[in-house]
Amino acid sequence: KVGIAKPEQEKKTANENLFSQTCIHLDNLPGELNESELRAEFQGFAIKDIIITRREDGSTAGFCLIDFSNESDQKRSIEQKQCFLLKGKEIAIRAAYKGKLSILIAPQIVISEPRPPTNKFQPPAGFPRQIVHSFPIELLNTLPQFQFRERISIITQVYQAQQVVQRLLKEDCLGFDTESQINWNGGPNNLTIVQIANRHEAWIFIIRALRGISALIPLFTSDVPQKVCFAVTGDIDQLRSIQQFEPHGFVEVADVSRMIGVSDTGMQRLCANLLGVRIDKKESTSNWGRNILTDKQIVYAATDAFVSRWVYESVWEYKRRGLSLPPIEHVECKEEECDVTQFDLEIGNIDSSVTQKQLKRVFQQEGFFIRKVVFNDQIIQIHRQGQMIQVKSGLLMLDNEDICEQIIDKMNGIMIGKTAITLKKSELKVSRKAQQQNKIEQLKESQIKKEESVSQKEEYVPQKEEIDSKNEDHDIKIQEQDHQKEEQDTEKEAEDLKNEKSDLNHATK
Repeated sequence: KVGIAKPEQEKKTANENLFSQTCIHLDNLPGELNESELRAEFQGFAIKDIIITRREDGSTAGFCLIDFSNESDQKRSIEQKQCFLLKGKEIAIRAAYKGKLSILIAPQIVISEPRPPTNKFQPPAGFPRQIVHSFPIELLNTLPQFQFRERISIITQVYQAQQVVQRLLKEDCLGFDTESQINWNGGPNNLTIVQIANRHEAWIFIIRALRGISALIPLFTSDVPQKVCFAVTGDIDQLRSIQQFEPHGFVEVADVSRMIGVSDTGMQRLCANLLGVRIDKKESTSNWGRNILTDKQIVYAATDAFVSRWVYESVWEYKRRGLSLPPIEHVECKEEECDVTQFDLEIGNIDSSVTQKQLKRVFQQEGFFIRKVVFNDQIIQIHRQGQMIQVKSGLLMLDNEDICEQIIDKMNGIMIGKTAITLKKSELKVSRKAQQQNKIEQLKESQIKKEESVSQKEEYVPQKEEIDSKNEDHDIKIQEQDHQKEEQDTEKEAEDLKNEKSDLNHATK
């Protein structure tokens, strides 16, 4: 473990080197926009180049970069054109990050086709497992935790990195991952380490100590070995923000898992589903910018790289054994509506650039677990220190609603991004305990009603028998009366017939 001290001059220029001196970043662009319209808006500025990011349908992706010929035009554009209106939308302007500029100009990332590993797979205990399409997250804690406990080397010297790279180029398949220091102020995350692992060893490259990634470029640009990773495009983007290179041999593990019908994409679920082990991700939000990594961070980093390779190999082993799952039938379903009465806290004044994941991590670092975060679609513009800032609001669902007051006392007013958040109890909140109590009472009432209906039914049965008996007697009497009436009618007909004969005889005489 080696700590590298920065020279004073480098510390002073660190923030300056983060931003481009001639390029600006424009946010909130309208969907239909062409380069000539932007040039007309910035008439009078010496524009060198305009890069508009677009989707497949030709519409803008919401942001673009404008590169000026000189630094003065960049500063003047930020001062004069901040929050100007373009086709009814307010456009936010800031100095562009150098990393963002290099990523946009760089060629598109092409993920390599996966190849089956040549080495024999080392199965964990209980392999093969009865895999499922998606592993239930609530069962993760029932599995044994796995940590990489083989040899781990910390690489801080360029010559060491070069030697390791020459050795790794002879491998067939490597697990790969990176760790970054999260920037809670809204800027890009700072990539700090690269971790690589084979079957028996892991290497952690300290980027700051190596003064960049030049020593690793031969490995990143080689088709062999395969470098398998989760969310590999994000890692490549961060690496190329440090130094440009054309990536080769990188494979996305989540894409490969679909070969056997598994829809899980995250590391934790895939490890649980395919290997039957649990990976602890608590260290993912720790301080990766420290000079000396902790033992927990070292083990975590090595484990991440190793299990990427392990999961990749297990997919091919399941496929080789013919244990793939049948495809899931596509069923269209309506999007689940959000029940606002289930949320405990209202959160406001959130910097619009803050994501749900970042917000959860901030609360998690303070010891509070947020089950769910929902942001409102409405974005509000506020003025702060002469600048226009976009903020939003939302709702938080806690794991334990009894700690609402504690969270408000500790977290209300803390800075996240560029703003201080506000917290208060949700006015629409209906206590989950009260809901459960209501459900219990409703169940009791329904049970009582059911019992009463059963007893009423039992009482009703003998009453019904008596009524039926009376009805039968009444029917018999009616039948007897009808029979008597029929006899009377018959006698009357006979008498009438006799009278007719008598009249006929009399008429004949």
